[in-house]
Amino acid sequence: MNWGFKIGIVFVGFVVFMISLVTICMQQKDIHLVTENYYEKEIAYQDQIDNETNTAALKDEVPEITYAKENGIVTVRYPAGFSDGRVTGNILFFRPSDAGKDFSVPLKADQSQQQNVSVADLEKGLWKIKMEWSTVGKKYYLEERLVVL
Repeated sequence: MNWGFKIGIVFVGFVVFMISLVTICMQQKDIHLVTENYYEKEIAYQDQIDNETNTAALKDEVPEITYAKENGIVTVRYPAGFSDGRVTGNILFFRPSDAGKDFSVPLKADQSQQQNVSVADLEKGLWKIKMEWSTVGKKYYLEERLVVL
């Protein structure tokens, strides 16, 4: 076998490999982006940075998010004033690996200034809790990591 024949075998092998990769990629049906409208969210990212700055300025008046793995409950403890009706917003449970599992709950503080959300049925792994709220014309944003065990 001469060197020209060996180069030909390598070339044909490479072409077969590339054709098989393209075929596999074309047959995938579960292709999804992390978010549906990622371009619009990227344009509005400065707004999110401003909202995070507003949250940092609150200092000790930021909601506190805790996870009790024994009963599968996420508790959000709000500072005073969250149940007076002027605060609106939502809590997004974001699954980075599968956008189809994301869900959102409206922000609703009870008389004890807290909100419980059951996460017992969530798939194990990494989740992000993205909390957005507004009051008196100012918007806020808080993001926490949650590892469901």
